[in-house]
Amino acid sequence: MLPQGERPTTDQSSPARPDWPALTEKYIHPAKIFIFEAIEWIGEPLSPRELDELSDGVFGLVGLAYHLRELDKVGLMAMTDEAEAQGAREHFYFLPSD
Repeated sequence: MLPQGERPTTDQSSPARPDWPALTEKYIHPAKIFIFEAIEWIGEPLSPRELDELSDGVFGLVGLAYHLRELDKVGLMAMTDEAEAQGAREHFYFLPSD
């Protein structure tokens, strides 16, 4: 343990640069990539149900809803509207306008 107020020493050589493509592939869920591509391709707000239909159920309705909420939390997607759908609320998402 370091004494109070002291910092750990480091090798003074340049730190290794991250391999961004490898990190992206490993940590960004394919459902999130699908969401961006589908919404950009369609060009209008889509709901998790509509995305589920477009993906032929590959990611599942619950999974898509989760990933949309997560993208909304960090500002990469925006909920634009909601509507009643068979006794539930259907949320529609689109790319945020800056």
